[in-house]
Amino acid sequence: MLMAQPLEAETILDTRVAKSTNHKDYLEYLIKWKEHPVEDSTWMSVKEMEAKGFPIVDLLNKGSKFLTLGV
Repeated sequence: MLMAQPLEAETILDTRVAKSTNHKDYLEYLIKWKEHPVEDSTWMSVKEMEAKGFPIVDLLNKGSKFLTLGV
């Protein structure tokens, strides 16, 4: 049985407001995955990324260095 390899984020391609309330905008980030075509990029909210243990702040602060997201 083959084990799924964890995805590695290569860069953030774009940001969008997924939801907006009177007090806050909720952002999503378009993640380009290492060794995958740009067409496979995925929109993820900060909440989704945090739930999977994905350090969005590190990716933003370090100029989109490679980070691992366990599948």
